[in-house]
Amino acid sequence: MSYFTIPRLAFSGNFQADVSTVNNDVRHYDNATFEPRFQNPQTKTEMNGWYNPDGTGNFRLFGLQIHEALSAYGADPAQDPATGLFVNAQAERSSCKIVDLDPQMQVVSTLFGLRIVLTDGTNDYLSGLYTASAFRDMANGRAYPPSALFMSVLTDLEWGALATDSPTLMALKTAADANENKLSINLTPYAYGANQEGPMVGSIGAYATGDPNTFVAARRLVNETGPSAKVAVGDMMADIANDTLSYDFSNAINLNSQLQVVPIGEIYGAILKQGDTVTGLGTTSASVTDGAEIGAKLSGSDIKLLDQIDYKRSGFLNVSAGIADCPLDANAQALIADHPVALVEKIGSDQYQIIIRETSGGLYARADNFVNRMDPPMKGLATEDVRFKVTQWGKPIADVTIVTSLLGTDMTNQYWGSGNDGPNAPKAKYHDINTPPKKVKISSGFTSGADGWASCPISVENPGNPRVYVDGQIYTATYGIAVGNASAKAQFDLIVIHAREAQDYANPPSWDDIKPFMQQYDNLYPIMSRHLFSLADETVFREHATLLTLAFSRPLDDPNHMPATRDLSTSKRQAVLNWLAQYTGQPAPVAEVPQSNAQVAVTSVDTSNLPKPHPATSKGLEMMLANLEDGDRGKTPVMRNYLSSEIERIKKGDQA
Repeated sequence: MSYFTIPRLAFSGNFQADVSTVNNDVRHYDNATFEPRFQNPQTKTEMNGWYNPDGTGNFRLFGLQIHEALSAYGADPAQDPATGLFVNAQAERSSCKIVDLDPQMQVVSTLFGLRIVLTDGTNDYLSGLYTASAFRDMANGRAYPPSALFMSVLTDLEWGALATDSPTLMALKTAADANENKLSINLTPYAYGANQEGPMVGSIGAYATGDPNTFVAARRLVNETGPSAKVAVGDMMADIANDTLSYDFSNAINLNSQLQVVPIGEIYGAILKQGDTVTGLGTTSASVTDGAEIGAKLSGSDIKLLDQIDYKRSGFLNVSAGIADCPLDANAQALIADHPVALVEKIGSDQYQIIIRETSGGLYARADNFVNRMDPPMKGLATEDVRFKVTQWGKPIADVTIVTSLLGTDMTNQYWGSGNDGPNAPKAKYHDINTPPKKVKISSGFTSGADGWASCPISVENPGNPRVYVDGQIYTATYGIAVGNASAKAQFDLIVIHAREAQDYANPPSWDDIKPFMQQYDNLYPIMSRHLFSLADETVFREHATLLTLAFSRPLDDPNHMPATRDLSTSKRQAVLNWLAQYTGQPAPVAEVPQSNAQVAVTSVDTSNLPKPHPATSKGLEMMLANLEDGDRGKTPVMRNYLSSEIERIKKGDQA
C-alpha cells in the first residue's frame, strides 16, 4: 500500500517556496567578508543575493484540489464526494518552512510544520500532520522541468463528520485505523519559476505498518542504460494493492517547456516472462543477471501484457497525478510474484521493446532516515541508526547485505553552495565537506532481517570548526546492495550527516559569545533584519527576549522554530536561551537535541570480500545535465554544478 495505490486521492494545484537565497552561496556566511550588496537581488552582472534575497522560507500550497477520489478500480470518481475537495495547508497555523540542511548540502530540502486539510471551504473532511521529510529523486527523469518527490506520512489524523459520505475517505480511514493511524502522502512540485511559484501534483493513499516513512518499499523501475530516445521515462515506482498494479509517473514522464507531456510511443504495463537469475544471496559471491535488459525487443509471447498507459490523455498529470492502474488477472498475479515489472513500447504487430524495467532480481534497498542532524558533546559520541528497508519483488527479504562508503573531500569544494566566481565574487574562501573524516564512523556490511529492515550504526565526534565560518560539518556516504551486477540505486541517494559543532559557554554567556552567529542570520535573512528587527543588535535582542525564547525553544518540526534554517547547533541554541533568560525572569528552557543519541554499537566489518554495489555511471548524469534548462532559479544552478562535479569525479575514477 502506498500514496499511489487504490484507494487514493489525487490532486493538483500550485505551491510557493518563498526561500531566502542569500544563503545559497556558502561564502555569504563569512561575517568578515560579507557585503551589503549580498542582500540585494541579482542583476545582469552581479549575483548579489541571488533571485529572492527577501524570502521568508515559507512553503505554501494554494489552488490544490482533489480531482480523482478512487475507492476501487473502475469506480467513478465523480460520484465520490471527496472529488472536488480543496487541499489546504496551515489552516490557523504559521506557514510551513522549506529548509536546506546546509549551504553545502542543498539537495535534501525539507518541509517542517506542514498540516494538510481536506475541506469544501466550510467543513473539514480530513486533517493530518505531515511528518518532516526531505525531497527525494530530484531531476531523476524529468528533462524539463526538474522536479522531486516529497514522500512522507500523515499522522494525528482527524476525520470530519462528512467524511462518512465518501467511500474513498472511509476506505482510507479503515486502513489508517489498522495501521498506526497513518496515511501515505506524496507531493511532486515542478516548474519552479516566477514569484517562487510552480505547479504541483500529489496523492494520498494507505500506509501499512512496517513501511518506511520517506519512500515506498515496492517495485522500483530504473532507467540506467535505456536507449536515448526513451529517456523520457525516468526512475519510477510500481506497487500492488487490491489486485491492481499501479505505476507512478508523477516524477518520471517528460514535459516540454509548455508543461505538456512529451509523447514516447504506445506504451503498456507489462510483466517479463523471462526471469532474472539471482545466485548466492546472503553470501560474499552473490550476483544477479537480468533475463531481459532495457532496450530488448520481445514478442508478445515473452511478456504478460497489461493495460495500455494512456499518458497522452488530457489531465493524465493534473487529474490522476500521473498515476496509471493496471488490473491483474490470476495469471498476472502468479507471474508478478517473482518476475520483473516493466513498461514496454509497441514497435510492431507483435513486437515490443522494454523502455524501463524493475531493478535486477527485483532487489531494492533504500535508507529511510537518510538525513541526520547530529549534536555530539564536547567529548564523546553522538550515535544514530540509519534504517534501511530491503525488498525483493516488493516483499521484505532477509540476509541481503548493504555496504557503505564515506565520500572523500574531492567530491565537493565550490560545487555545493556556489555562486558567481567572476571578478566580483565574494572574497571568502571555500571549505571542503567530509573532513576531517575520522570524526565520523559509519558501519558497513550489515544485513537485513526477516522484516526486511537493516540498521546502519553511525557515530559522530565533535567536528570542531573545519569550515571556519559555517557551523559544524557535512558528511556524506554512499551505499548499495552487495550483490554483483545489481541495479544502481537512485543517483542522489546518500546518507547525509550534519555534525554540529559543540562549544562550552559560560552560563549566562556574554553577548560577544552569541553575537557572531546572530550576525550571520542578520546578514542572511534581510526579511528579518531590514523589515522587522536586527538579530545582531543587543538592545533589540533584549527587548524581545520573551518572544525569542519561545522561538528558540520550539521543537524542530514546529513552523515557528528559530532559526528557521534549523542549522544551528544545540550548544549554540542553548547559549542563546541562557542569555535570554537574564531578561525574561524565567529559567532557560532546554534546547531540543534533534536526534536520538541512542546507544548504538559501532562495528568495524571487513567488506573486502563482498561484492561492490553497482557503480554510478557518468552517462546518466550527462543526460540529466544536458536536459537541465538554462535557468538560475531554485535548485537548477546547484544541480548543474553538482552534476558537472560528479561527472568529473566518476570519469577520474574510471581512468584510475
